[in-house]
Amino acid sequence: MSQTEHAGTEIVSASWAAQRLGLPLRTLLYRAKQGHIPTLAKLEGRTGAYLFDRAAIEELAQAEPVAR
Repeated sequence: MSQTEHAGTEIVSASWAAQRLGLPLRTLLYRAKQGHIPTLAKLEGRTGAYLFDRAAIEELAQAEPVAR
């Protein structure tokens, strides 16, 4: 499942966020790692998933188009 709700925050996966922003997944992950796209958390381990706040992703999607 790509989405869940935790303490009033709807958590979405990186693949959902990338699709909503119209970005390739690798680009989204790179920008998240660089701090350009806000994340809620990164799960443990070298390949741990990034988790995103749906509201923050929706806000970015409504803002200026994201440079691809």
